[in-house]
Amino acid sequence: MGNTKKKTTRKDLGLKIFLALTAVLLAVVLLGSLIGSTGILLRMSSPLSSANYSFDGAMLSYIYRTSYMNMLNQLGEYASYIGLDSTKSLKSQMSMDGEQTWHEYFLSAAVEQAKEILVLAEAAKAAGMELTDEDKATVDANFTALEEAAVQYNYPSVSSFIAAQYGSGIKVNDIRKAIELSLLASKYSQQITEGIEVTDAEIDAHFAEHEADHTFVALRQFTFSSTGALLAEDATDEQINQAKADLKAKADALAACKTVEEFDAYLTQYWKDMTAETGEITEENIASNLEQTKYPNYSARDTEQGKWAFAEERKVGDTTIIADDEAISYTVVMLEKTKSRDEDLSRNVRHILFQSANHTDAAGAKAAAEEVLAKWEASAKDENAFAALATEYTEDTGSKENGGLYENVLPGEMVSAFDTWLFDADRKVGDVEIVESTEYGAHIMFYVGEGEPEWKISVRSDITNERYAAAYEELAANTTIKENAGALKMVG
Repeated sequence: MGNTKKKTTRKDLGLKIFLALTAVLLAVVLLGSLIGSTGILLRMSSPLSSANYSFDGAMLSYIYRTSYMNMLNQLGEYASYIGLDSTKSLKSQMSMDGEQTWHEYFLSAAVEQAKEILVLAEAAKAAGMELTDEDKATVDANFTALEEAAVQYNYPSVSSFIAAQYGSGIKVNDIRKAIELSLLASKYSQQITEGIEVTDAEIDAHFAEHEADHTFVALRQFTFSSTGALLAEDATDEQINQAKADLKAKADALAACKTVEEFDAYLTQYWKDMTAETGEITEENIASNLEQTKYPNYSARDTEQGKWAFAEERKVGDTTIIADDEAISYTVVMLEKTKSRDEDLSRNVRHILFQSANHTDAAGAKAAAEEVLAKWEASAKDENAFAALATEYTEDTGSKENGGLYENVLPGEMVSAFDTWLFDADRKVGDVEIVESTEYGAHIMFYVGEGEPEWKISVRSDITNERYAAAYEELAANTTIKENAGALKMVG
């Protein structure tokens, strides 16, 4: 039998080498895809590290993606106004500053956040601080919320939901490690804050030095402006001058008003006259329009209105007219309230929280709240008794140690149901009631009474923030954080 082996030509050899290389390249691509989808390379990298802790690429990518999604959620349909397109790669889009891409923007933000966490976590370790069982339960609650979200949005598993939200390489354990490290840092941060004491004398001194930051005026303001036709290029000088004269006459009439009641009455009649032929204006329209003329907390001192309103000689009822010749408009401003600070009182409250995630669902949380409320009814029914129950039963780690107490709460600081109950105009000291909130579960509320005025809380907050920043800067200066530029390139 003769030799059946074919002769290999140079052309055949080239083809074989090409096919062999293609197979190798395909294997590399498939392996790279597999590694990317599992996040192995991300977890093997260490973009940021300190003496005892580190952020691997997956953890940092979670921080990155969280920052990105938070901005998208906050902006909603307005994201496009700042040039953020969720359908395109962040690396291909310039951020609003025009000097860096959105990828660079979010990566920088993630790095700074992670560095702060590392600094505080190192300080926590040095202080012997660790996560407690309750802290770990709080972390678990985060994952219960993720599981509920996965079901709500019809994902087959929490892993697939996480992959869709944070990228296919991010796993449950990556998020857990990031959250646990962040919580440890937060505990130390809270310890710094709680250790800062601010006296009334310091508050008064700070207010005197920074009065402009904590005072405001109340204004009414309305602009009479020309129609588009009179701004056309072919408008004659005579037409423009007549338009100015007509608008100025209206502005003069409004500026002649001496009270806000006269101000409102003039504008009400003005709008009715403007729509007399069509009858399109309604009482609801008028009320809405009047609301838009109100500026109850005006604090900008560098505007024409501000320079005028904050002048020492200014009195309630004073008016001025601000002309804009280019736009052919006249803005009438009335001072409704002279320079003052916000004396509205905050409120103090105790609560006992039962989280839905810890009781199967919202109904389970309410049932648990009702059981503890029954214990309250059988107690001395005073604040001390409530505080004792809160210390024993509340699932709010932020207020557990002080009997469920939140002091100096301002409107809008708490979840909606909590806020509505607390700031009810008929609320009386000692009121107790179960309030359900979709965000958390069920709260047993106890109204303690009024707290400090808003201005005082604001000043104390400024002083506290300044001292916290100084304390943090000292910690940061004594903490070495290593940054791996190569590993950072994989984050995103």
